[in-house]
Amino acid sequence: MNKSKIAEWHTLSKVAVQNETLNHRYESIENLTNRNEIDFWLDIVRLYLEINVTGKNVTDFVNAFSTVDNTFPLTKNDKLLQVLAGMVLICKIELAVDSDSTVDDESEEEEEETSSEESEEEDEVVDHSEIALVISNALVNSVFFNQYKLNTKVPVLETAKAYLTDYSFNQRASEISEHEDELNETISRMSEEPEELEASEQVNLVKAAQAIIKENKLLSEEVNVLWWLFGEYSELANKYFSEIEDNSMAVLSAKELYDLSKFNSELPAARHILRKAIKASNGGGTKQTSLKSCIDSLEQTLKEKILDSNAESIDILTPCLYALKKSSTKEWYKTIGFAVDEKQNHSDLAMQFYKEIVFINSAN
Repeated sequence: MNKSKIAEWHTLSKVAVQNETLNHRYESIENLTNRNEIDFWLDIVRLYLEINVTGKNVTDFVNAFSTVDNTFPLTKNDKLLQVLAGMVLICKIELAVDSDSTVDDESEEEEEETSSEESEEEDEVVDHSEIALVISNALVNSVFFNQYKLNTKVPVLETAKAYLTDYSFNQRASEISEHEDELNETISRMSEEPEELEASEQVNLVKAAQAIIKENKLLSEEVNVLWWLFGEYSELANKYFSEIEDNSMAVLSAKELYDLSKFNSELPAARHILRKAIKASNGGGTKQTSLKSCIDSLEQTLKEKILDSNAESIDILTPCLYALKKSSTKEWYKTIGFAVDEKQNHSDLAMQFYKEIVFINSAN
């Protein structure tokens, strides 16, 4: 975490700060980024988006700054809290990026360790990646309909989008080839010298096994998705794609693609896969639609299947699912806080539903 960036973000956001206060805020941000409770971070996302939020998490956030800075304003501080929330969020994501980039170095160190005592003396490592994934998904999903005005100059959304892209790619990257040469060397040595495996060889063997398991998940995911596309059959609707209206398919395809996935991040080719599924439906998605039209085209039983067991945790951070959840009430489209009649491409709405379903399941 770069202290100069904290100072720059204050300046760009037109928030005045003294050097001594800046040091306190840097310390507070550093302490807050060590927290790993999902509900805390989702409340900080809401704070950044200026969604009305109260409770212990917000109190803890304010106290983190006010207890070390007597000049910290406790009233009329909405702009300051939004800026600070943005800083904390981006620092958490950047910590995840930094920790991911040092994985290879740490792996090499593990191979060289021979003493269990040395391992016990290491500092406890905080895993930032899962929280960064939840934060990034929440930020990107929540602003799909441009219902929030982000007046700060902290590049939170840009950082979140980049993190999601990299995370999805890295999570599905094959790692078998990285261990193949070392495994072949071990096999060759064992055929000549039938002795016990060395410590480094044992570590490589475990990692190779993990890589094989991951490769099997990748292949399973790919095969399942391809069979779904080639078969053109919806298990949710119990119909072939050609029998399903394209408005309904925009929502159903998102849920079915998620169910075929093996990881907690988006498929890198998800948008193209969804577009192909919609193209095979009745109507083909050739004309633009709206969120309201897509939701109104679904029977209640299908809505319940799509919401699945996540209905209780769905709120405005997932706007499409939130609208789907509210659609069982009379004139639901007038009460959700954003326009649902705006014209959209079917594939864009399908992708948004898919991203929200991925997020809500990773957060629960």
